[in-house]
Amino acid sequence: MITTGFTIEFCGTYLHVHLAAGYEISPEGMHELWTELASASKTHNCRNVLAEGFMPSRRMNMAGAYISGEQIAQSIVGLSLACYFKGYKADELTDFFKTVARNRGTMVEFFSDREEAFRWLGIRSANGQTADQPGNGVPQFLM
Repeated sequence: MITTGFTIEFCGTYLHVHLAAGYEISPEGMHELWTELASASKTHNCRNVLAEGFMPSRRMNMAGAYISGEQIAQSIVGLSLACYFKGYKADELTDFFKTVARNRGTMVEFFSDREEAFRWLGIRSANGQTADQPGNGVPQFLM
């Protein structure tokens, strides 16, 4: 089932965006996500974001990627967004989206390894926890 569902949770030093199973990257869905993320960022005064989920499908062309890159950059000034999708392989559209965002002051990177995504954000695990194996089922990360 295709969806644009997601949740956003503040985790102390970063915002965690969890994309629902079957998430589809689309112009409409990304506009909704960027709007909600901007609100959460403002509420928690936080500009570090980890977005993750199962490998999403995509219904996006170059024009949509351009608009989406502009929207995220305009929505949250100084954002650092790490996108973690296990097994993700970047392509031309991904690189174009990252370039559009970066040219407007927003850092976006895609990862196939969760620990690398946390390192890129500058977040390290606390109490010997790893991002993939949090203690007591509750991930805690420190800047």
